[in-house]
This record gives sequence, C-alpha cells and structure tokens, in this order.
Amino acid sequence: MIKYRYNLIKDLKNHIDVLMSLRELKKLPVTIHYPNPWETLKLIFIRPKIDYQCDKDITCYWKSAGTGGSYFPPDEIYVCPRETSYTVEEIVKHEIIHLEHEHEVQGMTHEEKEAYIISKENS
Repeated sequence: MIKYRYNLIKDLKNHIDVLMSLRELKKLPVTIHYPNPWETLKLIFIRPKIDYQCDKDITCYWKSAGTGGSYFPPDEIYVCPRETSYTVEEIVKHEIIHLEHEHEVQGMTHEEKEAYIISKENS
C-alpha cells in the first residue's frame, strides 16, 4: 500500500539538494522545478489528489522542487506535482518501477536507466 505524505523538513532538504546539484541536473534531459516559497506553501495546504495504490509498502513524499520524481530504495519515492509533462499517477508508477528494477540498472547512465525503465513500463 502506498502512503502519500508531505514533510516540510524533507521538502526543504530537497530544496538544498536541488540547488547543490543544479550543475549536474542541467546536464540531464529533465525538467527542473526550482525551489519557490509560494509553491512550497501551496503544497503544505493543497496536496495532489491521487487514488493509485499497489501491493508494495511504499511511502510517496510530495516535493515542491526538483525533477518530476525520484526514488530511494528500498521503499521511498518523491514526486513533484508541479511537473506537467506527466500526470502525478504516471510519475508515481514510473518511480515504483525504478524501485522494482534498481538492482538491474546499477552502473547505467541516467539516460540508459530511463530507457530501461520505460521499456519495463511498456511491457
């Protein structure tokens, strides 16, 4: 079962991580949502509406900055609802597939990992 949570401390830590890794993030083919106090405030009071569940015990934390999603094995994903290229549910599903196949993508570049995960989504 997925638990959807917001944690201000985790979100602010994510802001720092985004700012510290901007140089590397800009090299990747990803959309970057820059830290923005207004977006953080909105997320504190208005959470995304999602009913998606799976049979794994996963915690999904909402984040107000960074890329559309990220994952931290064994059981945490982070989703930025500011992403507009995909729905929140699509991002959640994508990050869960990352968790499921983490051991298979060790040593791959970001682009190789994404291609592999997308192939798993489509199979």
